[in-house]
Amino acid sequence: CDVTTWLITNKCVDDPQWVTNGYCRSSCYDAGRGYANEVCCPPPTPSSSCTECSDDATPWMENNAKTCATSPSSIETNCNENGWWVSNAYCQLSCFAAGRGYEGIDC
Repeated sequence: CDVTTWLITNKCVDDPQWVTNGYCRSSCYDAGRGYANEVCCPPPTPSSSCTECSDDATPWMENNAKTCATSPSSIETNCNENGWWVSNAYCQLSCFAAGRGYEGIDC
């Protein structure tokens, strides 16, 4: 993906098939055309503190066809303030993006 400038410029978030399949995630992100609610970390270095965060929904969300991205009220009221969420690292990426990330985790 790093050598396909035309594809990155013309596909990424503009092509529904690319969005569905998440093609060239890192290259699209690096070009400022990343997929919604995704943050890509640079290649790891010994001093890198960036973590590839998951966005795992709670069991309730899964049972009710919800995701972290479609549950802003849950993000606002839980994340780093709910011990159960913290111990299970639910919605890591969404919490981080909302400024409510988990202690010691930099997505």
